[in-house]
Amino acid sequence: MALELDGIWAPLVTPFAEDEALDLEALAFNVQLYGQTPLRGYVALGTTGEFVHLSDEERGQVIETVVRAARADGRPVIAGVGGHATRVAIEQARRAADAGAAALLVWPPFYYKARMQAEALIDYFAAVADASPVPVILYHIPQNTGVNLSPAVVGELAAHPNIAGIKDSSGQPAQTIAFLREGGPRFRVFVGSTTALLAGLAAGAAGGILAAANLAPYECCEVYDHARAGRWAEAAEIYRRVAAVDEMVAGMGLGALKAVLDMLGYRGGHPRRPLVRPDEPQLDPLRLLLREQRLLGC
Repeated sequence: MALELDGIWAPLVTPFAEDEALDLEALAFNVQLYGQTPLRGYVALGTTGEFVHLSDEERGQVIETVVRAARADGRPVIAGVGGHATRVAIEQARRAADAGAAALLVWPPFYYKARMQAEALIDYFAAVADASPVPVILYHIPQNTGVNLSPAVVGELAAHPNIAGIKDSSGQPAQTIAFLREGGPRFRVFVGSTTALLAGLAAGAAGGILAAANLAPYECCEVYDHARAGRWAEAAEIYRRVAAVDEMVAGMGLGALKAVLDMLGYRGGHPRRPLVRPDEPQLDPLRLLLREQRLLGC
């Protein structure tokens, strides 16, 4: 069966115990709970999953855990991979596919970003796509990597038969629209920022891979469904509720997202240092906002 690359996907958090040990039991528990929601699928090892804080062995364990837990409801898993050297990215891509990932979210090399000209980026992504046994999705998050994928680069890569789309986390609707224009009808553009979700869907984005989908999976899917049906007023009302919470959580960091998941009955756990989890007094305004926006206890 062909992989359906649309809808709302949750880029899962990677739970850690208080001593920062990987908590795979909590990860599997979360996937089982998300199996009751309308989410299209899951992303393991995205930015929300702290992939940069994990060893290669731990990354493999995370992918295997999510794939195994997701089999219960038959939902696909996209795995985040990449490397500063092309051969490393290819090795990670093959391992993730062997572990059961249905597609790969490939981040760009960014340590030598001053040398990452268009030709180098095209060569890197094309080489990974050539070697990957599953479809590749480009990962565009310039605020973290410092690497901006231009519409021209994306347009050229979109012609590759194994490059299926892009996750645009820039938060800039104009860039999302440019990717849609240059990618063509086969190329799937996912919004990676809650703030740009409505604008992206209105422009024709295939869906969203959203950190907010971890804490509001039903609401994010409702926004998508209303938008697809042309019910923009209904979509906007729910979107505003989710966006208000997302804005506060984003301002407090990944530790706050994990704390919210604990409030909601998931197992968010702790982040790995140097990221920190806010203390309880710092979380009080967030807890109040969750209730006001009917995402906690309502």
